[in-house]
Amino acid sequence: MRNHWVWAIPTAVVCLSLFACRTTGPVTEASADPAGCAECHLEVYREWQASTHAKAWVSTEFKKATDDYAKAECLGCHAPESLFASKAGPPAVRTERREHGVDCHSCHVDQGVLVGPHGAQRGALLQAHPIRKEGLRYRTSALCARCHQVTAAEVARFSEGTLGIDPTCQECHMSRVTRKLSGDAASFGDDAVRQRRHEFTLSGLRDSERPIVDVSAVRTREAGQVAVEVTIVNRILHLIPTAESVDDHGTAALTLIAQGADGAEVGRDEHHFKKSDQTQLVPNEPRVVTATFPAEARKLVLRLERDPGVGRSGLLLHASEQALD
Repeated sequence: MRNHWVWAIPTAVVCLSLFACRTTGPVTEASADPAGCAECHLEVYREWQASTHAKAWVSTEFKKATDDYAKAECLGCHAPESLFASKAGPPAVRTERREHGVDCHSCHVDQGVLVGPHGAQRGALLQAHPIRKEGLRYRTSALCARCHQVTAAEVARFSEGTLGIDPTCQECHMSRVTRKLSGDAASFGDDAVRQRRHEFTLSGLRDSERPIVDVSAVRTREAGQVAVEVTIVNRILHLIPTAESVDDHGTAALTLIAQGADGAEVGRDEHHFKKSDQTQLVPNEPRVVTATFPAEARKLVLRLERDPGVGRSGLLLHASEQALD
């Protein structure tokens, strides 16, 4: 009997600790703060926190484009209520926590139930909230298209004739990772599963090693100068930048830097592709630009960036070097 008590006491303490660390029950507006989700899903929270989704409401570009939130038609997709609250089209703007932008509640909560591509965790000692698995919903572009309608239309348009090769938004913008669904004690015993990061960058494309763009240069020497002809081909299925970009935040810039034999810069040229003047890079349509550099140019450095600003780099789409000898 004594041995039973020896094991029962610490077991009871552990169980009480687990139940004390979390209130179980439906996910409410009050408990939907992303910081609360971070108690169990810390890695996902940190990825989201650094993403454009987290900054969707407070970004300077959005505030400027909407005249300080005066354009009501734009607000819903930058602080959306749960996507489950309506069946189609852009969601309504929520009344609380707008500063959190597109948050956990927006995409994963339906009337107090957490919804995702995975079900309840195997071996969990307790469940912090009700869970419903809807695998297909989170593996197609339809979820993202509720807000990204223009980009989704571009993908549909440019994917015609591609023999059904139509990568989802998730495939390019949410890289795969193997990890546990929850990181706290309540998930004791659950297995690591394949899931996707919540960065919403180009990480998925980079992991797959598929090119975003192909860039090649042909050079000739003329009358003491080096002439360069650069061809760019967009290899993804929407415009670069997309047509839904905010006008002054919708630019791709190709920078050509010529270096001498000692590696010093001897010339620089820039070309911009903008939504505002409809010069975006069209999928699979070659775009040719030219530049001329001094005769001492020996190497060409090529960089294509999305939304570079004054004094800062943008999202890097391509980087390469080519000899000019």
